[in-house]
Parts: sequence; C-alpha cells; structure tokens
Amino acid sequence: RAHLRKVSLEDQFFIVLLRLRTKPSELQLAHCLGVHESTFSRIFITWINFLAYELQDMHEFPASHPRVMASSFQRFPHVRIIIDCTEVFTKRPSGIDARKQLFSSYKHHNTVKFLVGISASGAILFVSRAWGGRASDRKITLQSGLLPKLSPGQDVMADRGFTIGKELEENGNKLIIPAFVGSHRSQLHSREVTGTRRIAESRIHVERAIERIKEFTILQGALDVSLMHVVEQVFQVCTWITNFQSPIVKAVYLS
Repeated sequence: RAHLRKVSLEDQFFIVLLRLRTKPSELQLAHCLGVHESTFSRIFITWINFLAYELQDMHEFPASHPRVMASSFQRFPHVRIIIDCTEVFTKRPSGIDARKQLFSSYKHHNTVKFLVGISASGAILFVSRAWGGRASDRKITLQSGLLPKLSPGQDVMADRGFTIGKELEENGNKLIIPAFVGSHRSQLHSREVTGTRRIAESRIHVERAIERIKEFTILQGALDVSLMHVVEQVFQVCTWITNFQSPIVKAVYLS
C-alpha cells in the first residue's frame, strides 16, 4: 500500500468530497487511495476540520443587504436573513445522557440539529454549531450568535415556531412570521391570509436551501456514531459548499 506521503493533496481532497457526496465505505475509499482504512480515516478528519475552518472564514457575515434578491422578497425589503432549523438522524448512542440530549420528540429519533440562514438572494449566510435534537428552535437561535451579527433595522423571517420576537426587538430588529390563530380568535383576517401566503412564498427558499444541503449523501440515513465528533464540521462543510453551486432562486438586481 502507498504511504500517505505518496497520496497527493488533490487526490485526498477529491476522495473526501466523494465521501461527502456519495457515501461509499471508508474501506472502499481507502482501497481507492491505496492506504489502510485507519489512514483514510485520519485523512478525512484532517480535511473536514480544515475545510470547516477555511469555508467559515470565506463566508463572513455581511453587514449590508445583498444587491440582488428573489422577486418574492421585494415585499420584504428589510429582511436580512431567513432562518430555519433542520435535523440529521444519528444512530443510537450507548450513553443514557447522550440519548436524552439527542432524542428529538419531533422526529421521534436521535438527531443533531442545526440552524441555517439564507439571504434574500438565496445564498447561505449562517450555519450554527451542532445541537442535540432535544434543543428547541428558540434556544438554538438565541445561543447561536446570530442576533449580534444583525444591525438595527434588519428583519428576520422565520416560521411561527421561532418565538424570538422580544429578543429581536431589544436588538432593534423585527421578526416576520406567518400569522396564526389562537385561543382569542378562530380565523385570520383576509389581510393576514395574504401576508401569510407571501411569507410562505419567501420562506420556501430556505427550505430549498436545506434540501440542497441534504443532497450530500453522508447526511442521509442515520449518521454513524464514529462521526459524531465531527458531525458539526461535516454539516457545515456540506452547507458552505452549496454556495458554490448554481443559485436556488432567480434573483432581480436592485436599483
């Protein structure tokens, strides 16, 4: 078998991307490189940590609004970021405490959870660290470090489960969520129905962005326990790479 020094950086990089995208076994990929399986594992971990650091550094959160945006956001000119949470299944950990933190009552499965945010142009702006599936959308958002990145007057669009309106107001921002009925009323006003439809037409783009992230096969199915120590880096790398793909929206230029 070839010594690691004989495996070019280009081949190492390619094989790491191959694992993210197609999810062959480590044994198969090690055979492709002509190295031992444990050597490939070290290659993968090294590259994932490196890529997570470098790609994060390349995607500094911009202070200003984009010069292009999806046409649906023209009705929401002050929206800076559209957010949503997503979960990745994991295999059942052996520890009781780990099971408790990872179990998602929404998915009825062990998961890790991330907050993802896109701009009005459809580009990924933000991805949080990994949380156990037990964590709420509110907790993740408030502790993600997102709010301090927002300037006063910049709005956040989200689903109604993100109960962070008060905190955003204190920061000089506004939460835009769909209207909903409650104990005090049984139906929405016609104006609220229209507004909710327009928000849904805009929010769909963050869902499409997350779908694109999950096209990376390594995130499909239940993630192996052996990858749990780098699941955050794996998800972040897959997320940032999607910004190098074709845009998910047909954007219009602002004058």
